[in-house]
Amino acid sequence: MKTTQELLSTGIATAGTVLMDSVIYPTLIRERDKVRLPAELIAMNIGPESVPGESINFNLVTKDSIKVSRVAEGAIFPLEADSYTSFNIKPVKKGLSLEITTEMQEDGKFALLQDNLKSVGMALADEDNTDMIADALNNGTNTISGITALTIANITTAMDYIEDEDFVPTDLIVGNELMYDLRNIDTFVEADKLGSTEMLRTGFVGTLFGLRVFRVSSSILTATSGFVIDRENAVIKVTKRPITVKNFDEVKQDLSGSVVSTRYKYRQKFADAICLLTA
Repeated sequence: MKTTQELLSTGIATAGTVLMDSVIYPTLIRERDKVRLPAELIAMNIGPESVPGESINFNLVTKDSIKVSRVAEGAIFPLEADSYTSFNIKPVKKGLSLEITTEMQEDGKFALLQDNLKSVGMALADEDNTDMIADALNNGTNTISGITALTIANITTAMDYIEDEDFVPTDLIVGNELMYDLRNIDTFVEADKLGSTEMLRTGFVGTLFGLRVFRVSSSILTATSGFVIDRENAVIKVTKRPITVKNFDEVKQDLSGSVVSTRYKYRQKFADAICLLTA
């Protein structure tokens, strides 16, 4: 019986030919899904039925625009009324298309179009979170910069900034490095100081000073950044078109595909309800 090397060298077999059967695992193995911000952090989530045109206008009452005056006997009461500002949000379109030949679908070992659509859904979720941060959270009024290692003072100062504007801080959002810093603050680690063993059991304390803590993947939020927000007053999202999948067949090229698209836009509701933590 000839060895594999002899077969390859005498022309009976072709170099590179697999001479031993192998088994292909019947499931595609995906990477671990990212840690994203939940939709519950959006204060106003406005759907397509509320946007009859291409954009939507918002009117804001200017804070403390009405003043109460002391009035002398017989004097005329001063005239006061609210003053207003406004802003406009125009959703933008995002998406992509997938095209797979009929041969690939016939001969492929996996449902390629369906599996690619799963990847598209994950990519759109990442993009949505990235836009929430870029278009809303990054536009907050308050900033604490120069953070080399997050401290309790950084957190309480951010809370103070928000409370000074009469908002209520509700959530702490952190990147991976700021989460690392939190895990190394002994107050949150030592059970006799914290009053519980939550850090030891879960890896982090879920609520700090009344703030719910959210960690976000580094591909979505810079690892050295974070936010303290009042969730009821921080973020607005306007959606003109929810995620939509349109399938098509291209007969001339003998392929099938899908177009996946959406139209939305984020904006800060009140900039004073957001504080950025950054290196």
